[in-house]
Amino acid sequence: EQEVFDMDHTAVGEYVAERWHFPAEVIEIIKHHHAPMNRATSIISLVDYTVHQQENGQRTGAPIEATAIERHLGKPYAVLLEEIEAIYKQNAAQIEGLL
Repeated sequence: EQEVFDMDHTAVGEYVAERWHFPAEVIEIIKHHHAPMNRATSIISLVDYTVHQQENGQRTGAPIEATAIERHLGKPYAVLLEEIEAIYKQNAAQIEGLL
C-alpha cells in the first residue's frame, strides 16, 4: 500500500470516513486501529489482528501493539486474545451453519 499509493489503508479509510461525515469517534478508530491509543482503538486493533490470524490459519503471537492494548483494556494480552478467538470461532461456526 505504502509503496504503490504512498499511503496505507488507515489513511484511505480516514479520508473516506471524513468525506462521508462519519462521527469523529469512528474516524479515530479507523485512523488508529493499528496504533491503539484508547479503549476503542485497542478493541478494534485486537479484533482486526485476531481475524487476520484466524483467516490465514496462523497465530504468530502478540502484535507490536500488545502492550498498549493491555494498558487500555486492563487484561493480559494472552487472555484478551483467547477471549476474542473464542468469540470469533463461535461466530464463524454460526455463520457456517447458515450456508
